[in-house]
Amino acid sequence: MLDQEQVKARVSELLRDSHLKQLLSDELRALQADRPDELDRDRFNTCVAIQLVRELQRELLADETWQDNERSDQSGCTPGETEFDRILDGLMVAVQHDLLVSHLQMVRVLGGAIAARDTGTSEHNARVTIYATRLGELCELTTERMQALIKGAFLHDIGKIGIRDNILLKHTGLTEPERRIMQSHPEMGARLLKGIPWLEDALDGVRHHHERWDGTGYPDHLCG
Repeated sequence: MLDQEQVKARVSELLRDSHLKQLLSDELRALQADRPDELDRDRFNTCVAIQLVRELQRELLADETWQDNERSDQSGCTPGETEFDRILDGLMVAVQHDLLVSHLQMVRVLGGAIAARDTGTSEHNARVTIYATRLGELCELTTERMQALIKGAFLHDIGKIGIRDNILLKHTGLTEPERRIMQSHPEMGARLLKGIPWLEDALDGVRHHHERWDGTGYPDHLCG
């Protein structure tokens, strides 16, 4: 359990947005009165997460290195990977719910497992999560759907863990059989996450992230 003063300080730093203050007025009163049992944790955590993603989006869009997928720092981490780690670090300081903290830590472990196989994946995951969150805001998604979107966006490529290195890391064009194997990663990802209760709401995003509006995507050829 985090110290109450730490939580208050971090939340105060984040909640400079007057609209967000209004959305979380009840939650802020509960924190200020030292009554965390009255806190709507799901609503609070999602709103704080969105604010952190917004801050990161502003920083990255002003950083031209973010536009270049080929650049990376000497540690081997791309700018997106480093900055997205900061998002999750901030979330773990901003919330008080031990179970959610363990969930965020697991997301980092899963994301790290993908990145260990495919070095470009961490930056891509961060980028997709930022854009998906912004689209979710524009669509005025409910708190529950926004939570599902954030988790599904960051873990959408988790199925790549099951793709053999000689296919996943191949620099030349894939053969038709290899392409079919590569295209199995959305289904594989959904199978990997199925049965994990707190990730059930992310399964659709993981399974369907390669679908297309005209039905030419995969694996289920959804359209519309």
